[in-house]
Amino acid sequence: MSLLPITSWARGYKSSDLRSDLAAGLTVAAMLVPQAMAYALLAGLPPQAGLYAATIPVMVYAVFGTSRQLAVGPVAIVSLLTATSLAPFAEVGTGAYLAAAAMLALVVGAVHIAVGVARLGKLVSLLSHAVLVGFTSAAAIIIGFSQVRHILGVNVARQDHFYQTVREVVASLGGINWPTFVLGTLALVTLRILKARAPQLPAALIVVVGSILAVELLNLETHGVSLVGAIPDQLPSLSLPTGQGSLAIDLLPSALLITMVGFMESIAVARVYARRHNYSLDPNQELIGLGAANVAAGLFGGYPVTGGFSRTAVNDSAGARTPLASIVTAILVLITLAFLTPVLQSLPKAALGAIIVSAVIGLVDIKEITHIARVKRTDLIGLAVTFTATLLLSIELGIVVAVVASLFDVVARRTTPDEPAVAVHPPMSAQRHS
Repeated sequence: MSLLPITSWARGYKSSDLRSDLAAGLTVAAMLVPQAMAYALLAGLPPQAGLYAATIPVMVYAVFGTSRQLAVGPVAIVSLLTATSLAPFAEVGTGAYLAAAAMLALVVGAVHIAVGVARLGKLVSLLSHAVLVGFTSAAAIIIGFSQVRHILGVNVARQDHFYQTVREVVASLGGINWPTFVLGTLALVTLRILKARAPQLPAALIVVVGSILAVELLNLETHGVSLVGAIPDQLPSLSLPTGQGSLAIDLLPSALLITMVGFMESIAVARVYARRHNYSLDPNQELIGLGAANVAAGLFGGYPVTGGFSRTAVNDSAGARTPLASIVTAILVLITLAFLTPVLQSLPKAALGAIIVSAVIGLVDIKEITHIARVKRTDLIGLAVTFTATLLLSIELGIVVAVVASLFDVVARRTTPDEPAVAVHPPMSAQRHS
């Protein structure tokens, strides 16, 4: 595999693919702009950081990655991991926090590249599918509940544990801002209805436009509805993150966890579409491609990125034939940054919270859990342990438990080779939601 996989598809690019790639790029951009802003909010970052992470890094992956359909950018789980990783080192909303997020992206990129160069990509197969389902389900609940405060319009400080967040939200119910609650609830209901009844429509974009119109026409800001506020109308620029020299070392453990989770999500969905379109996928080159994308995110004011289930599914269904579709998406996000940010400043945070909640609902995959129970009931033990540890302890410790549980699973399978196993593949229902 060439170090620059772009040469393998660009040289033989077919003009007949151009229309499909352009259509896919436009469709994913309509989905990515609101998602990138929402996930930046989840990471404790301003919306422009999410948009920056959806531009140059996406182009860089198109050059170095081997998947033709994978849609790279901010995703929910990595965004939450970013917030928990940075909390000990900087206060949300400060320049130091922005710099730390960029530094984290650089370290994550370096870890990806190092693992890829060492050709350790196939180790991903050692992680148990059932354990990953347990981890993803618990992480989705944590992510979704973290956005309830935005939909209710209440002030809840970020907590270290899920049960603390639940307790704080319950204690704040007496202070609900009703205009915010109505707006957020309507946004969430609209997203779910459109997803079920008209999946071909850009539901998130429709909610964003509708929410902005509601704010402007009803003057909701004067009724306490919190808005995104001013977004700099400037393109991402190259700069090295500032901070103490030891910060990169301090962030290394978090970078290792983010690399593991991000790569698992990315490679799982990338394999599905590589098989569907009958081309080869190199896990080690994927690590290098994602690493290069994260380095770009760190150098251009973003934060860690990876491939996402839902956007990849949309990219494929919209007709993406090559990574040119992703380049088109990135260009459209750049155009948004240059010309449309004044419109987005009236976007309510409740709408962004609803977009996140809607995106992660399907990650609690009851059908897949039922399938695992039917195929091999003993796998439910690792799933339950990982789910409980992630929910009650933290996402970081949940990842550690997932790795340990997977190692036990590998040992168990080797000692009982005749026992049927659950295939390692991403649940198709989950692919539509992350």
